[in-house]
Amino acid sequence: LIKFVSDKAGVVDVALDPSNPNTIWAASYERVRGPWFLNSGGPGSALWKSTDAGNSWTEVKGGGLPETTKGRIGIAIAQSNPRVMYLMVEADTLPNAKVDKTKPKAKSPSGLYRSADGGATWERTSESNTRPFYYSQVRVHPKNPDRVYWSSTPVLVSNEGGKKQMNATVGVHVDHHGMWIDPVDPERMI
Repeated sequence: LIKFVSDKAGVVDVALDPSNPNTIWAASYERVRGPWFLNSGGPGSALWKSTDAGNSWTEVKGGGLPETTKGRIGIAIAQSNPRVMYLMVEADTLPNAKVDKTKPKAKSPSGLYRSADGGATWERTSESNTRPFYYSQVRVHPKNPDRVYWSSTPVLVSNEGGKKQMNATVGVHVDHHGMWIDPVDPERMI
């Protein structure tokens, strides 16, 4: 797996298609953090796909994904149905160089995106994406492609691909940076 994006960006998430090991998805993330600032996102942030085991890569654009500048992206592919994929996407609001106080503030296209056709098209199923530079974890239940978990302070869960969501971590501290679901016993999670 070799994918150089830029001096400011690196790959932060990788997912293999369980039905075809030559198909690899990768998310690059451009991020610069200093003592008093954080630049999360930039031209180096993108979703990439390889169909030849990582020898060549194509940037995935359009099909319902945000067309504005992206930041951190998390990837998950359903083991039970690899055509179902999820992304946690950080994205800028739509361009509005001058703020017009008579118009509503532009909404961020950040959130949970779902594909039912192997990543050809995407639908945003949830706007929840709190502190995307910090969390951005997404996982799919090993046996149910519509049950998805994503970290967004708190960890959220949905049985409808993200359309209706519940808190999955009631009574647990909200600082979740990683998730694992036992593929044999999906009720066991770390």
